[in-house]
Formats: sequence, structure tokens, C-alpha cells
Amino acid sequence: MNRIQILPEHIANKIAAGEVVQRPASAVKELVENSIDAESTKIIVEIEGGGGDLIRIIDNGHGMSREDVALAFERHATSKIATVEDLDTIKSFGFRGEALPSIAAVSQVEVVTCQKDAVSGTLLRIDGGIVKEIRDVGAPTGTNIMIRNLFFNVPARRKFLKTTITEMGHINHIVSKIAMSHPHIAFKLIHNGSEIMNVQQTDSLLERVSSFLGQEMVKDILPIQLLTDWLEITGFLLPPSHTRPNREMQSLFVNNRYIVNKTISHAIYAGYHTMLPGGRYPIVVMFLKIDPSVVDVNVHPTKSEVRFHQEKEIHQLVVKAVRETFLNANLSPDMSMPAEGDREKRIREAISGYFGSRQTNATYSEADSSWQSFSSHLSPPEGDKRQDVGASLAPVLLPFCQIYNTYIIARSDDGVCIIDQHAAHERVVYERLMAQDREILSQLMLLPISLELDYQETATMLESIPLLNELGFKIDEFGQNTFIIYGVPVGMAKGDPKETVLEILHDIQAIGKTKTSSELREDMIISMSCKAAIKAGQPLAAEEMSSLVQQLMETQQPHTCPHGRPTMIKLGMEELEKRFLRR
Repeated sequence: MNRIQILPEHIANKIAAGEVVQRPASAVKELVENSIDAESTKIIVEIEGGGGDLIRIIDNGHGMSREDVALAFERHATSKIATVEDLDTIKSFGFRGEALPSIAAVSQVEVVTCQKDAVSGTLLRIDGGIVKEIRDVGAPTGTNIMIRNLFFNVPARRKFLKTTITEMGHINHIVSKIAMSHPHIAFKLIHNGSEIMNVQQTDSLLERVSSFLGQEMVKDILPIQLLTDWLEITGFLLPPSHTRPNREMQSLFVNNRYIVNKTISHAIYAGYHTMLPGGRYPIVVMFLKIDPSVVDVNVHPTKSEVRFHQEKEIHQLVVKAVRETFLNANLSPDMSMPAEGDREKRIREAISGYFGSRQTNATYSEADSSWQSFSSHLSPPEGDKRQDVGASLAPVLLPFCQIYNTYIIARSDDGVCIIDQHAAHERVVYERLMAQDREILSQLMLLPISLELDYQETATMLESIPLLNELGFKIDEFGQNTFIIYGVPVGMAKGDPKETVLEILHDIQAIGKTKTSSELREDMIISMSCKAAIKAGQPLAAEEMSSLVQQLMETQQPHTCPHGRPTMIKLGMEELEKRFLRR
């Protein structure tokens, strides 16, 4: 008796549906993208019961003929590609011919469609993958497709759907992303009879993006643009004062297709670099336009994951585009307050945004005595040709007092700035150390530390000793699987050197998480900058305040410390006059 058999088509379709239609939002995405491929200029999405009860998509696209609508629900039937070569030039959103049959296999479908100038339209009804009815009907140009009782014949899958609110949240998310990248199409989203979204056609991408980000964010938005002969990067960034605890507000598009891609997400984070507080992520809307032949969208049935042929080069260009955007922007947080009615809300946001992640400590110890000796190594290297972008863009600041031995008050041309002396000096130390090409200086330990490793750690250590030397560690082999740490980087934050070395080794070992020597060097410099910087609670003379502010303004990113905290906040003259009722 044969053990292997070919599955019946209806079972194969249900299995395939598990990949393509993971939840109601998956079906909505596929159907809306079909409407876009049909050159629709208006798309209405009606949902009931979070999509489990009803999904209805109405568009004014070119519609389908009677023959095409019947074929559309056959597996691997598509109008988008015809040859293998077509996979290298995909410009449509759909092309696999799997979505409609997968949806029909696990739901009750009714389609009414009509082509322009056709005498009549077509109605098609399918129940669990089986065609029940097809006939001519009167209908307007376009397609109206209803999906009822999703997963009605797969109880196990329907049981795992989340609450109505959760499923509707996923639908709103995907429709918003698609609508954001297609301003020439009007979108309406309705749930249980209530309108959730209604955006009109527009020629302005900024106007469309604004409708999703809100005016409060849009007033701070920064356009991004980088053009090469094979890649165009455009879109909008929000400054580091607008962040989120996750990447939900990062909208990435490749050839107008909404995607999720770790390479681009990492490049954006790297572009913001030292301007983000720990655990916070930027708000970004980014479009990449690239030749379809160098991007593979056929990685997964959902087509939300893509693979680039020149991934490293794209990563570098995205980092460059983000950093160049910030080099031309003034990122000082503004303390200006809106109307009195919003005052309480804005105070809470200001406290959360600017000080929530700070670990303030009013009883900082006196400055470490090693600071003077360490700071002697911070003079700019001879021949340093860095562009002083901060000095060219930031206003001239004239410090006139210090409060709480922690904050410097400085006057600018259009208001007052409050500068965190520790964060400011961190930025100065960090950039000067990063500009030096030489190895990080070491200091010998009074009592060397032994470090015993397992076999894999030992192999990694033997390969990594030259790198650790560059980072300022002095390590020698000392018998089988044992090493001696007898030197550490000058100014390294207090802690166990053994743990720091182990963390570096584990970073090197981790698959997919390996840091380059330059990244590890930078991590160490960030730690050293914090240790070496002027502390909160340390009094400064007038000359020291002036020197610190001047050096800060000469850095490339004077508005944040290397950990992403703001170095200064600003109270504009206009706001001062408002508060004193002068205007």
C-alpha cells in the first residue's frame, strides 16, 4: 500500500490559505492591492466584526470580464506575469495567482464586477472554494468583492483570531500604510458602519502623509532625499524629539510596496545614530525607488518581505541619506507652549519626551581626578578637516550663568537655551575621540584579572585579541582556556572588565549580530565619553562655560549626547512675549 498520496485540491487550497491569509488583515491587503493594480482611483473598505464576519472592497478600477472573473479564483491564474523573465521586472502588487483562491477556500465569496463600456457585469459566488453561481448582472464599472465568514470551514484557524479590536487594528494598520503611499487614490475605511478613515485624492505626498501623522508632528517633519543612478531615496523623517517605543510608525516602501525589512530598519536606526535615547525608535516614512530586477519580492507569499541584490550598498546609502538630512536641520527641542487648553498635555509630553529616559541624580560625585589627564588627549587631531556643521547652522549662544551646578543658561539671537553640561561635554568628547584614527589609550590595572573561557569562547578570543587591543584592552593568553586582562581603556566606566570583554566576545559570536570593529570601538568611546565628561553638580567658571558651549556648537550633532538625550532645550523670544502677555 502506498504511503504517499497527492492531496485533494480543496485540502491543498486550505493549506495554502494558511500562508497567504494569516488573518483578516492579510485578505484586506491582497484585495486592496488588486484594486490598485486595476488602476482604481477610489477604494472603499467595509469591515464587520473585525473582518471575521465581512470584508468588502469596492473599487472603480477597470473590472473583469465573465471569463476572467471565473479564472481569477483558479490557483496560479494571473494577468500580471506570463514568463519566468517577468519575475525580474515585477511592477504590479499581485503576481503569484494565490491570494484569491486561498481566500475563497476558507470563506464565502461574492464578486460583482464590470468592465468599462460593457453591456453587463458578472456576479460570481463561491462557497469554501466551490463555485455556486455565475451570471450576468447590471453593475457599475469596477469590482465589488465580499468575503463573508472568514475561516468558517477551518474552525481551528477561526478560533485563533484575536479580539475584534485587535483584528481591526491590524486592518487599519495595513490600509493606512497602503493609502500613505498612494496619494492619487481616495481611500475610505468603515467598521461596523462607522467611518474610520476617509482620505481624498491629492497630488501632494506630504498632504497624504500629514493625514496619518497629524499636524503636531508634520510641523517638525524633515524631507529626505538622496538620488543615485540606480536608487532614489525620498520621504520624511521626524527629529529625535519624536520617538516611539517600537517601530510601528516606521513606514517603508520599495517601489510603492509597503514592506518590512531588517536591513533598511537597521540603516535608519544607524542614521539617527547617537541621537536616539535607548529603547526608542524614530518616526519615518521612506520610499525607495529601485530597478525591479535588483529586488526580489517573491520571497514570501505575503510579498511583505523583500531581498535586495545590493543589500550592503543600500544600507550604506540609507544611513547616508538620514545623516545628511540631520546635518541640515536645527534639532534643538523647543519649549514653546500652545494654547492654554493644551498646556497640561504638552507638559506631560515634554517631561516624558525630554526627561523620562534620563537617570537624574542630584548627588553626583565630584569629577573623577582622572578627567583632567584624560581630557588632555581630546584636542582635535592635527589637520582635522571635519566640517563644523553645528557651528554653521546653530545660533550663536552666549552663556551667562549656571544653575544647580548642572545647567548652563545661554542667550541666543531669538531666545534662551538651557544646556545640560554633562550631555554637552559627552558630545564634545565623543566626536573628538571618534575623529582620532589611533587606538584607544590603555591604562594598566593594579591587579590583573584572570578570565576562564569555554572552547568556543577561547577560539573567538584568540581571533579577537588584536581587535580588543584596538579597543584599549590588554589581554594575554595564560594557559589552556585562560586569559589575563591587565589593561583597560582609559576612562572606561566603572564595572567589571571581565563582563565587558565577555559581552564583546558574545557579540562577535552571535550569528547575525556580529558588530564590526568600528562599531565596537564606537561603543567603547561612548562609554568613555560618559565617564570623562563634566559631571552634573560640578561648578564651572564663566570661561569654562563659554569654552564648553563653543566646543558643543562646533560638533557635527550638537543637539544630542551620544546616548540620544538632548543637550539643550530652547525657549524662543516669541514664546516669552506670549507668556508675559506682550503679544
